[in-house]
Amino acid sequence: MSHGTFLIWWGPEYEDLEVWYPKLRVEEAGVPTALAGIGESSYRGKHGYPCAVDGHVRDYKAADLVGILAPGGWGA
Repeated sequence: MSHGTFLIWWGPEYEDLEVWYPKLRVEEAGVPTALAGIGESSYRGKHGYPCAVDGHVRDYKAADLVGILAPGGWGA
């Protein structure tokens, strides 16, 4: 088990598979994940899949994270 959160930093028109595949694999490994945005309460991926943001990227402290992912797209 981890002692922190895996942060996924994303934005509008994110690349859907670059968010969801790693998110699900990391969670399967028992590590909590958080989807951090840059201001909106939700974003829609390039292929139209919408999802809510867990918090703003500035609200997460580096010391509390076990990893960070910035997927492709037009966002982060």
